Amino acid sequence: MTANPTHRISAEEYLAMEDMAEGRSEFINGNVVAMSGNTIPHIRILRNLVVQLDGQLRGKPCEIFFNELRVKVELTGDYFYPDLVGVCGGPSFDALSNITLTNPTVLIEILSPSTEAYDRGQKFLHYQQIPTLKEYCLVSQDAPRIELYTRGENSAWTYISVAGLDHSIRFESIDCSVALADIYRDVNPEAPA
Repeated sequence: MTANPTHRISAEEYLAMEDMAEGRSEFINGNVVAMSGNTIPHIRILRNLVVQLDGQLRGKPCEIFFNELRVKVELTGDYFYPDLVGVCGGPSFDALSNITLTNPTVLIEILSPSTEAYDRGQKFLHYQQIPTLKEYCLVSQDAPRIELYTRGENSAWTYISVAGLDHSIRFESIDCSVALADIYRDVNPEAPA
């Protein structure tokens, strides 16, 4: 993600621009921030997560969305594009846009060199202001490693890190478990197991 804002605009102006744009941009503090492109490992990890989570969510009150669904932080009025969004109990949408979710349960970001510091820092600080958010997950592209932040009592966040293809990650908020071997399938076929 790169930022080169020249002037602040309104959320309405941002949404109108975004509806006509070829690429995606996030909206932070009145500034439009262009998003960087994806890599093949990123796309494969995303595909694998969608397949695994969607299969487990069938018949449950939760669903998963990816890539094109924005999330709005109501408290700040900022808009983001997480890689994956899980929502339980039915989606609620922003009054200004029917593709902007306001009640995510879990947000998943696939890390890249250009966005890792931002996803770990400022973006997570914004996401923490979403009252419905229960889990925030960071997925490495470079190695089989997943980090999961879970909101607990008094809004305190706990952290776990899981590494290695012989481990799994559990998303309590949507009642799903996924093996890292399934998440990283075909990501780097030349690498030793």
